[in-house]
Amino acid sequence: MKVFLDANILFSLAWKQGSGLNKLFEIENADYFTSGYAKTEAERNLPTFEQKDRLEIVLKHVKIFPTNTNFEKIKDITLKEKDLPILNAAIELKCEYLITGDFRDFGQFYGHKVEEVIVLPPREFLTIFLN
Repeated sequence: MKVFLDANILFSLAWKQGSGLNKLFEIENADYFTSGYAKTEAERNLPTFEQKDRLEIVLKHVKIFPTNTNFEKIKDITLKEKDLPILNAAIELKCEYLITGDFRDFGQFYGHKVEEVIVLPPREFLTIFLN
């Protein structure tokens, strides 16, 4: 199963040691991906060197996809310009899931497929795959 992690998930994993989101990595048969764009956004928002070090540890479990800036906008999708690279990377990688805690921008898609990617908040994803 291919799972794309949004920048806010990377940020949350690195924010506090022992984050509950670390349970993501207990899910069998899951391969995790992110983009250079998401990685950079998470790094930029982490205030301490310790948190940035934790992010590097997290990224050992995640394959980083080069940021693609030459994507076409997805038809019938209303999404902020800053969020399009996230969704497009998940689609381009043919991920089955995009995990994001960004309710304000992605909440309208929670539980729905965009192209072939199901968008879920982290808690719902963990509930589905850890129970």
